[in-house]
Amino acid sequence: MAGYWRVVWGVPYLVAAIQIPLCLTVFNFDSPAELASTGKHDELKRFHAKVYGDDYVEEVEENAEEEEDPTWSEVVCDVRYRRATWVASLLAILQ
Repeated sequence: MAGYWRVVWGVPYLVAAIQIPLCLTVFNFDSPAELASTGKHDELKRFHAKVYGDDYVEEVEENAEEEEDPTWSEVVCDVRYRRATWVASLLAILQ
């Protein structure tokens, strides 16, 4: 029973040893924001097709163009974002 602490400490290292090569080789995608900002629209379409399916690519691209980035004052004070900002902040503090 006393030797199980090694397993508790060792399992995360094993998972990390599997995740790191997978992230560097198999799942090495740029974010959609990065693809859009660098003008790689063909890769962005292929990424959206892989994630959302071929039928929804145009719909996803239209929705992405309509999105806007809120400013800090909007995030803290605007009714649309205020509650989510405070809940996320409190959760981060209380972890």
